[in-house]
Amino acid sequence: MSVASESIAVIGGGISGIAAAHYLLEAGYHVDLYEASDRLGGRISIDTLGDREVCFGGKNIGHQYKEFREFLDTYASPNYEYFGINSARLVRGQVKPFNSKTRFQNILNLLNAASVQDLWKLKKAINAVKADRENGDLCGPYFKDLCDAFPSTIKDYFSPKLADTIIRSLTVRMNGAEPYHVSLENLGTHLQMLRDEYDQLKSPYSDVVGSFAKTPKLRPHLSSWVETLSYEKGRYCIQINGKAKTYPKLVLALPADASTQLLRPYWPHLAAYLSAVRYFPVGVIIADYKNPVFKPHIRALTLGADSPLSNIGAYGANDLNLVRYTFSGEAAHEVLHETLNDTDLLRMAEAIAAPYFNIANNDLRRFKVKYWPSGLCGYTLAEAKFQSNLSQELSLHPGLYLTGDYMKGASIENCFRAAKESVNSLLKQTAQHLPSKTHPMIIKEVENV
Repeated sequence: MSVASESIAVIGGGISGIAAAHYLLEAGYHVDLYEASDRLGGRISIDTLGDREVCFGGKNIGHQYKEFREFLDTYASPNYEYFGINSARLVRGQVKPFNSKTRFQNILNLLNAASVQDLWKLKKAINAVKADRENGDLCGPYFKDLCDAFPSTIKDYFSPKLADTIIRSLTVRMNGAEPYHVSLENLGTHLQMLRDEYDQLKSPYSDVVGSFAKTPKLRPHLSSWVETLSYEKGRYCIQINGKAKTYPKLVLALPADASTQLLRPYWPHLAAYLSAVRYFPVGVIIADYKNPVFKPHIRALTLGADSPLSNIGAYGANDLNLVRYTFSGEAAHEVLHETLNDTDLLRMAEAIAAPYFNIANNDLRRFKVKYWPSGLCGYTLAEAKFQSNLSQELSLHPGLYLTGDYMKGASIENCFRAAKESVNSLLKQTAQHLPSKTHPMIIKEVENV
């Protein structure tokens, strides 16, 4: 039996697990993909609202999402609809427009009296991301060096004005965190998002996921909760519904908190490192109204730190009656931990949105709510040290690989980049045993090892 013909286990059928399985399949492996829920996709959270498919997360696809777009091209014929940035910020009670065509002028307008030092810092950071894609990853080289020189949070590095008006709208969206929760090592992931343009798929996400699930050599195991993970006689053993299966190699593609629970009994040191990764709660409501809620020139609004509702936005560029309400950030934490029913949460969102959009006297047709207690990854406050420790500890456990939103960043693209790096590490360790044609994506890297 060749190495590539034996199955590798991937635990977690969210976007990180799908990405890891995709790259392993490209390398010629058979893959057993285990997912605890009854469908793949994880926190993309594919669902329906009436007769329409909707996604509660991950629906916007950046023009710079190279890896993810290649994945879509492999399993579908994607038809994109331009979404762009057509939004506004709430600054001292006033709505300030922010859109794709004039984004940097909008930033200057929002900053108003910001210091020259602030503008200089922001310009250098944006240029670093533009010059090197790795700086758009968590702990990119520029931001690692920056954090070595200024060991602080984003809140401390910039003035309160810039942090509150520009940076906060990014951190609450990507991490559910306030700027004082976020290390400078994470700044590049936010600026990468700010620099990009966005599309959405016209066709259902479920078409792509369904096509992927039918790939030869892939065996998806849905509703399969991995109860335990151990290492016995040179193989990784997983326990599912009282049955054990063993694998020579295994990719753990769960969020860090879930991976911590699974690893702790057998690998306590590795689990201890992962436990430093923080997650923040998020709640999302998608609501369908009879009449348009938004006007075409402003389709979204980001609110301030005192509001538990961080963002109100149109679901799609032409969905002016379909609203996506997002609860995240410090003010949302207490609200989301309260015992609120779905209707109460919706009424709270509507009361906050009503002064700015057509909510009052607009008939609600249907809505759905999704809540994740650990929904958005906030990483650690010492990312370079964390990644170094994690890498050293993993080197002691050959055949075990980690990937997830905590490795390179929470965007879909960064999850794909992290998964590709993890699979490349696996392939490098077995390259001498595999025909080079089975793993073309690392041929040049192997030659240089």
